[in-house]
Amino acid sequence: MHFKALFQPVLRLLFIPLRFSGLFRKPNHGDLTEPTIASSVRQMENLIGKLLWHDAKLDERLPIREKDPHKRLASLFNSYLDKLQSEEIRRKITETSNSKHQEELTKLATFAEGAFEGLTLSRDGVVVECNHVIYELLGYSAEELTGSLLLSHVAPDYKEQARANLLANEATPQESVLLSKTGERIPVEVRGRLIEVVGETLRISAIRDMRKQKEDEARIRHLAQHDMLTGLPNRTYFRERFQQAIQTQMSADGTTSAVLLIDLDRFKDINDLYGHPVGDKLIQTVAHRLNACISHHDMAARLGGDEFAIIQVNNKSDAEVGLLTNKIIDVLSKPIHVGNSITVRTSASIGIALIPDHGTDPDELMSKADIALYEAKEAGRNTFAFFEAKMEESILLRRTMEGDLRNALKNREFQLHFQPQARSDTRLIVGFEALLRWNHPEKGQISPNKFIPVAEESGLIVPIGRWVLNEACRQAAQWPEQYRVGVNLSPVQFCDEYLIEEVENALANSGLSPERLELEITESVLIHDNRRALSILNQLKALGITIALDDFGIGYSSLSYLRRFPFDRLKIDRSFVKGVTHTPELAAIIRAVIHLGQALGMEVIAEGVETEPELALLCAESCDEVQGYLIGRPQTLDGEMAKHVSNANLEIQALDEYISALQQTSQKLKEAEKQAVNGAGELSHAGD
Repeated sequence: MHFKALFQPVLRLLFIPLRFSGLFRKPNHGDLTEPTIASSVRQMENLIGKLLWHDAKLDERLPIREKDPHKRLASLFNSYLDKLQSEEIRRKITETSNSKHQEELTKLATFAEGAFEGLTLSRDGVVVECNHVIYELLGYSAEELTGSLLLSHVAPDYKEQARANLLANEATPQESVLLSKTGERIPVEVRGRLIEVVGETLRISAIRDMRKQKEDEARIRHLAQHDMLTGLPNRTYFRERFQQAIQTQMSADGTTSAVLLIDLDRFKDINDLYGHPVGDKLIQTVAHRLNACISHHDMAARLGGDEFAIIQVNNKSDAEVGLLTNKIIDVLSKPIHVGNSITVRTSASIGIALIPDHGTDPDELMSKADIALYEAKEAGRNTFAFFEAKMEESILLRRTMEGDLRNALKNREFQLHFQPQARSDTRLIVGFEALLRWNHPEKGQISPNKFIPVAEESGLIVPIGRWVLNEACRQAAQWPEQYRVGVNLSPVQFCDEYLIEEVENALANSGLSPERLELEITESVLIHDNRRALSILNQLKALGITIALDDFGIGYSSLSYLRRFPFDRLKIDRSFVKGVTHTPELAAIIRAVIHLGQALGMEVIAEGVETEPELALLCAESCDEVQGYLIGRPQTLDGEMAKHVSNANLEIQALDEYISALQQTSQKLKEAEKQAVNGAGELSHAGD
């Protein structure tokens, strides 16, 4: 190659300023780098001279020194030498006269151009040749890429790794990031090895574009870490970020962080009333509003259902947590338009745990925030509560009771008491309501008002309710046949998919006839899913049992329920009976309920009857049945005791019949006496 003819103009331009650079430079006796600069200039002059007279080796390079004023010029000159060396290698390869080598090169070129991956040939880190995939990937022409350094196309943050991979010369795939001509970062997978081409040892590198793969991975990772409905981080990603926030907080001074657990109030009612599409729209709106409340340092997540969480970091005081919490409560209490002219309102209860004041373990902090959330709900909802140590005591008691309930079921600590129900006019006993009692081996009798809510929250009410149903049927089967037994169904138990099967089994195992079993439900069962409730009630009715609507008047008291659902009996809540004799408003309510029930073909029973005046008023209003301490207190009732009750009923009935006969005889005597008196008067008048 004619180096002198090709590069003489360029070399002359480089040589002149170098040759005379010292003539125009002011001396500086304090410059300690003078010997280094002089050495650099001489080396550059020598190399240029060698190039002019064909004495230079193509792998020679000028040294690059940090404080050398000719550093950039030397770097450019080296790059020019890289390109020159690359061109010489290409010429040597392509202009070979060996037919065998030429055939191999042709095959290699065909293979390279037909490959789907990018391929480069390089020597000592300098690009010799590339296929079209590389040109298209990076946006450079062949002239621009040939002779350039491989590392010059690697992103700065990946250069050290790429340099180490080149030196290691391993064929193991390595991920890297290249920079295109426009500056775009392109993730790639690179693998390479050394090959012999026409006597030259070159490195061939296969480069695979990973942008599509990275996009797919990012999409999959996003789906795995985020909630599908709201786009917020899910529980898994929240846990990861929460751990990071705790670690960061541990090394921070003068600031605190907080975790907020947020639960929507009465979301289930809205979801059941309007349907899941409306519920989903509500959740999406809440997620959007929560995101708008926090800073870019914080994170909001949806943990599931209507439960959300927020990690708030870099707080200078606890007041910042309170400000955020009040802001959330305010925005979530505003109306939400969910389409189809439907506007709903909700509110939120929030529990807060502080980092590091309340701990540094994620599970511990979440538990304490959950305890605070429970306290916020107990305080009336639509409020917030910071965790306090005393809160743990009440939660501990509840958890202890939950454990005791499990043991109670296993150890047969439960017992059924039965309260009689009687006709209001004759006081004849017609049935008994089964009431659950718990005799704790250490704590004694525990009130149902304390353990039933815990059983419902923990889900233990389902197995407990199953036991009550079976035991009540078993005992009632031993009573005289004229007595029915009433069993309460919890809303949680009513939602059990095996309820119908369990009722059938209880009847079959006990031998109790279906018409003697009455199941009592509350209105809360109906509002959760009235279609399903109607289906279940119809199936229960098909078995031959009776259905009573318990505590009527204290819930929604919707007349549509009475029209749509097949109830046999309405039970007036005790709160309306107490004080009815001296409160005209209560008497009016009872009168209306009795007339309503009877108009719909239902019998009415009043609970909580404790005095004779109350019974007299109910009897006067034609209430069918009564239940309360006046009739009898709840107590155990085995078969023998039931027979005594039956005998007592017979005695009462016989006494009533005897009294009725005496009254009739007395009435007849009075009428006869009256007639006799009238007859005597007529005779007297006749005598006159």
